[in-house]
Amino acid sequence: MKIIVTGFTGSGKSTLAKRLAKEFNLKYFSGGDLLRKLIAGEGSLEERGWWESERGEEAFQKRSLNEDFDRKVDNFLLNVLQDENDVVVDSWTAAYLYNRGDAIKIYLKADLDERARRVSLRDGITFKDAKKAIKKKDKSSKDQYRRLYGFKLGDDLTVFNLVIDTTHLDEDEVFDLVSRYIVYRLGGGSGGAD
Repeated sequence: MKIIVTGFTGSGKSTLAKRLAKEFNLKYFSGGDLLRKLIAGEGSLEERGWWESERGEEAFQKRSLNEDFDRKVDNFLLNVLQDENDVVVDSWTAAYLYNRGDAIKIYLKADLDERARRVSLRDGITFKDAKKAIKKKDKSSKDQYRRLYGFKLGDDLTVFNLVIDTTHLDEDEVFDLVSRYIVYRLGGGSGGAD
């Protein structure tokens, strides 16, 4: 089973991907963690709220000047998806770049205020700072991926099998919905979006 989970910061993407990995006994790979490690080293993975910090902003600057960071991470994840059978990938790009039909692609969305509220609670920063950081990160990433690959991150959802608005759902409700969908797909159901 191959699962790709995509969504902007605060949508619940990483939380869901980790739970799916545990529930279905899958290897878990995070595109964000790989990018962070590549740009800033292993130690950055221990810092809560790193992407929304000053160091995270510096990383975005480095990444905008050097496309190799994104390309290395994306090539690694594509190789994982091609070579592994039981894997869940948490990535902003993999669903758009992986063209084989053997992966379940899930997109989580939530409105900006809710995402900022979640990031504020998660990272211990103010709502205002979280919202500002998210807006900047969303724009930077959308611009980067459009420049690199030509797709409109978050605008084109046609590549996904399942799209869920998590704005008014907690993580258990999202997990329950997605788990039931996966079980249905594994049981031979069409899933509706293929």
